[in-house]
Amino acid sequence: MVLNEYTLPFRLTRADVIGSGSVSTVFAIGECIALKAPIVFRANIPLTDEQIEQSAESLASLEREKCIYDILNDHPHPNILQTILHCPGGIFMPRMSRNLDNWMNHDPNSISVPLRLRWVKELTRAAEHLESHGLVHGDIRPANTLLDNNLHIKLADFDSCVSAGDACLAFTVPYHDAFEEKASYTTEQFAIGSFMYTVFTGVEPEFEITGRKLQAEKLPDTSGILGGDIIASCWRKEYVSIAALAGEIEELELELALDDERDDGDGCEMCFVAGSNSPRSVQRVSGQANAEVLEEDRIEKLRVICRGLCSCLNDNN
Repeated sequence: MVLNEYTLPFRLTRADVIGSGSVSTVFAIGECIALKAPIVFRANIPLTDEQIEQSAESLASLEREKCIYDILNDHPHPNILQTILHCPGGIFMPRMSRNLDNWMNHDPNSISVPLRLRWVKELTRAAEHLESHGLVHGDIRPANTLLDNNLHIKLADFDSCVSAGDACLAFTVPYHDAFEEKASYTTEQFAIGSFMYTVFTGVEPEFEITGRKLQAEKLPDTSGILGGDIIASCWRKEYVSIAALAGEIEELELELALDDERDDGDGCEMCFVAGSNSPRSVQRVSGQANAEVLEEDRIEKLRVICRGLCSCLNDNN
């Protein structure tokens, strides 16, 4: 990313950048607010066709995402990121502590089995909520999964979200079966299977593809992995809905809790979870028991700050 070629919004600087991608840049505004802004190149430099196309795609992507957040903000879910304010300069949102990808790459040994399983459950609950509104996220993966201060999942990055049955917009390997072109519960469960595999093993799965389909007999081995049967079923797209998959994960969590109660440490069978100090962990799960949606008065207080930023910029122009 070459920031000196971009027009940065709201007098923000390179020091404020906390994340970037091919179609957007995320800036920190204090401790509580983040801004997701489109990529807009400076007007005083000659642009290549590729840069013009990138900027147009960025603006269109952000507008799509605003529309999805408008729907989701009217129907909030504790495991889906809520936004604060939408404006031409971007999307203001609560600032999260980090994304799941960062956490697993930099501090894997701190993650207990119950916490990993809770993340999978919360991610699936978020996808189930989208399904209930006829939506498919379309790009589920650890990098698009944020963590709040209590280590609860907040699914984010809805620029690839579409209505069920529409064409897929993202084909991120290994979270998408590249030969599925229509977004549905099958593409979503495939992504969740890869998400589970990554969370429980610490590495992304590798698939073998021949012709125009995955070779079912050559899917990554999931034996010995916590929830391995569920992961394999996701890849084979055997669940009739995300709600059905969510039910399976709830049962897995209950089984793990019961096993932990029964275990006395004498040679019990252990499931593999990379980076965890205790394969069949009895560590407490950090944070509150349940994730929460932001209360409206809290959102309004943050919204006032964001409106003030927009107003100051307009006054100075």
